[in-house]
Formats: sequence, C-alpha cells, structure tokens
Amino acid sequence: MTPADTLDDEGRDAGTATAQAALTAFLQRDLPYDSWWAQLKPMLTQEAVFAYEYTDPQSVPATTITGEPLVSAAPSATQLNVLLPTGVGQYMLVLYRENAQAGWAVDRLTPPEQAGP
Repeated sequence: MTPADTLDDEGRDAGTATAQAALTAFLQRDLPYDSWWAQLKPMLTQEAVFAYEYTDPQSVPATTITGEPLVSAAPSATQLNVLLPTGVGQYMLVLYRENAQAGWAVDRLTPPEQAGP
C-alpha cells in the first residue's frame, strides 16, 4: 500500500506527460498569440496563468524537446519537478495538483539558463 502523500507510478506518468505537453505547447512560438495561449493555458495553475498570460510567444527560444522527461523531485503526491531537455538546454517544470487523484497543472516553466545544472 502506497502512503497517501507519496507519488505513485501512475501519478508520476501523468505528471511527466503533462509537463511534456505543456512544454511542447509553450515552445510553439510561431503560433499566433491567441492559438498559443489557448493551448497552454489549460495546463497551467492559476498562478502560472497570471505569470505567463502576457508572454509573447516570439520571445520563447526557438527549440524543440530533444529527450525524455526526468523527474528531479517528487516531494509529495501533489508536487512534481520535471526536467526536459531541449535544443537550448534543460527546462525545469514544477507541477502541482489538488490531491493524489486530481490532474496535474504546471506552475513554472524555468528556462535552461535559470534551471541550473
């Protein structure tokens, strides 16, 4: 039996899939803003919506995801940090969810120069 506040494999898989989908949407810099935002917004926490809603997609580095997601931290069943390699370096995404049965939402997409080693 998995303790209630420990991330299980199903939660990990769902979280990494959400991280990959969110970063894929974020990196589509050639889309018009309205299309770009319509794809990205549903995958974000409310705090992230406020943080990213005025982002110009053209300011996002032109790159693609180049590898598989790697969980760098899973301190609980409701928080997950995922590293995703891209052509410009590794992005770190922080995800949260309300409880162990809820869907994941991205709170932060940290670009390579700020994500650390």
